[in-house]
Order: sequence, then C-alpha cells, then structure tokens
Amino acid sequence: MMIKFDTIVSHDGIFHLDDGLCVAFAEIVYPGIDLVRTSNVTDDMKNDNRVLVCDVGREYDGDRHLYDHHNDCPNIPGTDIKQSAIGLFTTSNDICFEVSPSVEKLLTTVQAVDNGVQLDDPDYFGNIMSYLADFMNPAWDSNVKSDDAFREFVDFLKDNFAKSVYDKGILTKDCKDNIQLMYHDKYAEFKDAKDRAEELVRDRLSHMINGVVTLPVCCPWKDILVPSDAKFVVYPSQRGGYNLQCVPPEVDSFDKKIELPWNNCSEAEGMIFVAPSKFIAGFSTEGQAITAGMNLVKQYEDKTKSLPVKPKVVIREDVVLRENSSSGVEYHV
Repeated sequence: MMIKFDTIVSHDGIFHLDDGLCVAFAEIVYPGIDLVRTSNVTDDMKNDNRVLVCDVGREYDGDRHLYDHHNDCPNIPGTDIKQSAIGLFTTSNDICFEVSPSVEKLLTTVQAVDNGVQLDDPDYFGNIMSYLADFMNPAWDSNVKSDDAFREFVDFLKDNFAKSVYDKGILTKDCKDNIQLMYHDKYAEFKDAKDRAEELVRDRLSHMINGVVTLPVCCPWKDILVPSDAKFVVYPSQRGGYNLQCVPPEVDSFDKKIELPWNNCSEAEGMIFVAPSKFIAGFSTEGQAITAGMNLVKQYEDKTKSLPVKPKVVIREDVVLRENSSSGVEYHV
C-alpha cells in the first residue's frame, strides 16, 4: 500500500520539464498534496515520511522518498544515461503505473535532455515538451513570478500529459495537438524576449575575459555566444549562487567547446553542484565561478599548445607536397 503523501518539495527558480512532471504526477496520484518550491531542503523535510522531495536536495534515496539526480543515482535501464528526477520518481514504489513503449521513449528523451545528453533518435514530443518548459518560464525581463509560471506549467502538464499517461498509459491525440499549439504560442513570446536580450549579451561579450562572459541576469545567450570565442558563461542562479555553463559549438548541440572536468563538488572551490553530463556547475559566488572558468580555459589552451603540429597535405596539380604549418617549409613527398 502506498504512503499518503501530503507535501511535494521541488526547487524554486527556473523550472524544467523534469520537475514539472514530478509535481504533475504527484498531484494526480495524491490529490490535495501541497507544493513547496525551495532550494533549501531541511533535514525535517528529508526525514518526514509524508514528504516527497524531487529534483532538489542533492540526495537520492528511494526508501526516504528523495528523488534528486544531481549527485549519484542509477542509469536509465538499458542505457548509460543517468536517470533524472522523473525517472527516479516514476520507477519508485511511491507512484505506480504502466506506460506504452512510446511514452517510455518520451520519458527517456526527457531525462536525456535534462541531463544535457543528445540522443541519436529522440522522441519528438519529449523534445518539444522540454523546450516548452523553457518557453513557459518567465522572460528574463518579466515581472511574472516563477511560482506563478510554474503553476501554469504544471496545470498544463496535468491536463495534457500526466492524466492521459497515468490513466491510459498513452499520450492521446488531443493531448499532442494541445502540446503543439502551446509550443508555438509560447515560442513566439520566447523569441521576442530573446531578441530583447541580444543587446545586453553583445555588450557583455565585448567585456569577455579569457573566454569567460559574465551576465548580470539569466537570459537567452546562445545565439550570440555560440559563434563567438566565448567558452563559458557565468550568470546568477535563481536558486542562489552562480552558474558556470559551457558554451556549445552549435546552438542546438549538447557538445561543449570545453567540457567541465569535475565529478563531484569537492574538486573546485565553492562548487555546490555539477551536472552528470558536465555542461553546467553551480558555485557559491560569482568570483569562484569566473575563476574556475578562466582556469579551465587556460588548461585547455596550454594542453592545445603542447600538442605536436600535424602537417597537412597540399595538392597542387599532379605534385603532392607536405607543408609544415609552423615553419612554412614545403617539400616533396
């Protein structure tokens, strides 16, 4: 028999599909459950048998109903991808339902996206729902409160995903249609906000130091920083502290120009979390995040300089020459 939970705790600030789905399913399975959004999960919360803690708290322990994936946790079965909160939660004894293979693939995509992992064959709706979460967050210059936007998002997920999946194990056509309509509506609003951020990001790029760009606020930055020489971006986290995020080589890529080398928080001063796929880390202060980023750029540049120069083959008519790029000397092969 399942425990009757009366509270679910999730993180505050910017939300994603991962935490949104956890709350949506919890509210369906446990009607009347209270939602608390906070970055400060107390021991009382963790030790209360009536409280679910999802995507926050830096601890995974199914027996204690703690479902955070930002430290050690198991992989998605049959993959080498870490489970995210929704995977940990929906495979636990605290919420029980069966889903179709298509929904299982969708949830795998959701978890991969949340962990910053690119799948070769992602689920279409898993992808667009993950983007929809980004679009439904308050714009960087908006006066809308994050908690209010999250409530709108969770209610949408309940009506257009969680109820269908929990009751029937599938995502119905009506749900799919509603998701696509909401996606297009919210994307238009997101694009307007991204355009408004362009001037700010360009100004901060002009003040880049050693490959690290600092932003005074979290705002859309990829369109400007990806084609630039920036390797990392630092900005304040709505959960407290500052994030150090890798700049990818392409806007829609999960690759990184320079990957974070850390596996746990003890490896860098002031680090309070690092994502399993090493694309983002959190620090207590802005200075600690900037210093960590600049050190990584220097290490990368030093390592690159130490690599031997690879001669390139130059084809000129029917003669094959080898050119040494450091000396400029050409000689016949």
